[in-house]
Amino acid sequence: MNDLKIHIHAHGHMTELLAYEKARKGSPSVKHKILHEVEQAGDVGITPDEFVEMHGGLINTIRRRFTDLWKEGKIRHHPLGVTRKNPAGNACVTWVMGRDPQVLPNAPRPRQQAQKGDYIEGFDAGCSFLRHCIQTYISEADPQDTAALARLAHYLDRM
Repeated sequence: MNDLKIHIHAHGHMTELLAYEKARKGSPSVKHKILHEVEQAGDVGITPDEFVEMHGGLINTIRRRFTDLWKEGKIRHHPLGVTRKNPAGNACVTWVMGRDPQVLPNAPRPRQQAQKGDYIEGFDAGCSFLRHCIQTYISEADPQDTAALARLAHYLDRM
């Protein structure tokens, strides 16, 4: 039980210990069930929502297990990009057995080099947003409270 101390608060309660133990023991079996269902689904694939319909569980927990298996290289997105609607009507990723070629464990993501124009464009957009907010506030507030803002808006308009 020593390994539990790193996963709980310094003065954890027994309920925290029990909850951690239950989650730790249940996680591998959920992943095993997911792998089984994905394998059974074959080329049709399966969505996390479909898994929840079959086996129950909390959708956020189940989606996380799918992501874990994807990161481990055990399942992948459907190669044709197939999605199916979930109960909320949203397109849901369909998973099949295999490894996505673009997934490399613990590999740093490539960073795009920002160009000087990107910063200027972002700065200009930010200034436009602030100008709009100031003008909106001025139009809705008491004129006596907005004199300084009106001067600032006038200054920004000249830029």
